[in-house]
Amino acid sequence: MNKDRALVVEDSRTIASIVKHFLQREGFEVLIAADGIVGLDTARRERPRLIVTDVNMPGMGGLDMVRALRGDARTHDMTIFMLTSDDSVEGEQQARAAGADDYILKPVEPQHFVARVRAVMDRAEHAPQ
Repeated sequence: MNKDRALVVEDSRTIASIVKHFLQREGFEVLIAADGIVGLDTARRERPRLIVTDVNMPGMGGLDMVRALRGDARTHDMTIFMLTSDDSVEGEQQARAAGADDYILKPVEPQHFVARVRAVMDRAEHAPQ
């Protein structure tokens, strides 16, 4: 796994650009994919440490992509954030059941986003192997 690489899977160029900017400020090399099919392929090929994905996208949605990532030995241990405008309890439950490590609502508040990324990444780094 590439510890300095992140993948943003988002069909909105604006949101992808914002998330990319803040991840780059945290030291990540950031890759972008516009849907879950390309995101899944990119994750398998590039092995990023962190994936930030939208839920609703054309082609393959974020939940299906997360399930596929968690079911693949090559990608099951990547840190995955769901980024969505769905503020329902059911939406968050579905994301967590699919295997998401965290669930962040749009619009993204940059400082909040960065704090959540740091916290989850720190926990993952210090978890017993």
